[in-house]
Amino acid sequence: MKLQNSVLALVLGTFGLACSARAESYYPKHVNPRVFGTDQGNVGDCQSEAEVNALENVFSNSGFSVKLSLFYRHAANWATTSHSDELKLDLNAADQAFIKQAGDLIPDYMWPEDGEGFAPARTGFRPHPSEAVAWDSTFNSGANFGFAKNLFVFQQGYTNTGTLDTLKAQIRAGKAVVLQIQSSMFQPVPNKALKWDSATGLLQEPYSLQKLTQDVRAYGKIAGKPNLTIEEELDHVVTVYGFDDSLYANQGYSAAGALIVRNSWNDDGLIEASLRELTPEQQRQVRLMRYKVSGENTPGFYAIPYQYVLDMMKVPAKNGKTGIGSYQVMELNYGLFAERYQLVQKYYDSYVLPYACDEIVVDDYRASEDTRKAVKQVAGDLATYLNTQLPATDRSQAYRRMQESVGLETQSRKVDQFPSPRFSFAKLSANRRTGVDHAADFYQGKYASYYCPADAGTATRVWPYLKHYQSYKFHRALSHLSEGGDAFSNWLEIFKSLDWIRAEEDR
Repeated sequence: MKLQNSVLALVLGTFGLACSARAESYYPKHVNPRVFGTDQGNVGDCQSEAEVNALENVFSNSGFSVKLSLFYRHAANWATTSHSDELKLDLNAADQAFIKQAGDLIPDYMWPEDGEGFAPARTGFRPHPSEAVAWDSTFNSGANFGFAKNLFVFQQGYTNTGTLDTLKAQIRAGKAVVLQIQSSMFQPVPNKALKWDSATGLLQEPYSLQKLTQDVRAYGKIAGKPNLTIEEELDHVVTVYGFDDSLYANQGYSAAGALIVRNSWNDDGLIEASLRELTPEQQRQVRLMRYKVSGENTPGFYAIPYQYVLDMMKVPAKNGKTGIGSYQVMELNYGLFAERYQLVQKYYDSYVLPYACDEIVVDDYRASEDTRKAVKQVAGDLATYLNTQLPATDRSQAYRRMQESVGLETQSRKVDQFPSPRFSFAKLSANRRTGVDHAADFYQGKYASYYCPADAGTATRVWPYLKHYQSYKFHRALSHLSEGGDAFSNWLEIFKSLDWIRAEEDR
């Protein structure tokens, strides 16, 4: 990635502007392709994910190719929390000192892990930032990136009281904005009143405060909190990308229009919903919003009616005042950060590291043996797929089986106590200037306890091993594997190298 502009200009043109006498809309000019929050409940907090998403959105719309470390932002956001079962963070004194040194934000290439192939809820705590970040102090040496968060509340009577108009003004100015909402807005509950179409991101029936309250109470019953209120359930945060005054017109709202937000609950089902064939009506609805955002049906984008914000401004609060909820605006010296980002990036190699858990005995079978069988199966499928003389149906089936072998989390991984012997991946980096190589550390087993759980003291390892990582053929394949792990042509090269490794071991 290269820096496209040397100077950052946050001006009115930062967002695509389309004005008319009756309505206006602001959509991002560019959308970072990152898919956030796969199985997010296992990997982190919505606040950090929304903040990173919002900041990257401003970088992208300002002409800078910058990706931030999501896992590190989780740690920095909760640096004063020594232990959290939900976040799976266990920050020690070394972590605290490191976060103080590194600051609030670091580039993704220093710690690219984002949890897509990692299930901390089953594998234990995440790696310590002080051990997993490939840090280079030249990045922030003498630099003041000016990161700050400004909170605006919808409760009346404060100097930082915000309104729908002030929120839209911040979006219009190209700021990084996140919005606090009730998780029940999108949370699936029995007899859900707010009916979203996850394939289009639009409500299929009009929103109302009564419907939101109904969903909050339904969730409260599930969570063992039958008296849960909409104020108490303000426990979720989403990124605000833009707004569109033309959405949800003629639905009886005080003001037509919607905020364009991106949620971080993009599990496999929601991603699949955005990829499947749409009905003619769904195609029409996608053109109303999601196509305007990114030119395609990108998962996670939703249109929350303006009426929601207007309602939050009027809800009686527990403290006797009027109004609940808030939004947050972040400031950053984007130009300086992007300049340092590019300066240091040349020293780094960021790797997607395919692995299976080895040497784990479960129900009297050895996972390492099953792993080798899986590699052998993949090798057979690879040969079938590459043979253009075979029927297209056979080749297609072989291709699908290989894809399933590198799923973000296979169904068996989700339901089993231990990770499936199918392949998953970790994300770590190496720094050629400092000599730190956390990818080598990974295959040497340094992080095995985080990615492969132990059973009753049984030793854990990740396969392939360090000697495989050091082989030219495998290392070359790793260098071509995309960061997202979803460029299947690159996985084909990984399978070729894994089959070569298996054949060497069988000799």
